[in-house]
Amino acid sequence: MNAKRHFTSSIVLGAALSVVFCGSCAPKISDQSIRPVSAAEVMTKTADKPKGILVMDTRPEDVFAAGHLPGARNFRLRDVSGERRDPRLEGYKTIFVYAENPGSASARAMTKRLLSLDYSDVRLMEEGYEGWTARGLPVESSD
Repeated sequence: MNAKRHFTSSIVLGAALSVVFCGSCAPKISDQSIRPVSAAEVMTKTADKPKGILVMDTRPEDVFAAGHLPGARNFRLRDVSGERRDPRLEGYKTIFVYAENPGSASARAMTKRLLSLDYSDVRLMEEGYEGWTARGLPVESSD
């Protein structure tokens, strides 16, 4: 009976250590992990509509439809799993993320999620849509 108890204790201890060590293997993503990009730089880098760059708008669908950066695609946080990489994003080398303004939590959260999934060149356009339009940069709307 004592051997069985020792075996069970060893399994429980092993499982507990796995949880502790696996948890420490996850990437640590914080606000310091976020690399900002200016609206002017996004405009310059996307002017010729290069392949491999995605401009991601994290605002609600109706707000996105009313006006967004040219070529942007609308992705909400709920649209991108925090568990695994998204096949819709695999062809992009660079992802620029934005929302309404510098205080928009949705863009910051999406940027962190993408970084935690090992998308390497993810940048946050902190000025957001408000900063883009304040600079007089072009916008488009959805039908």
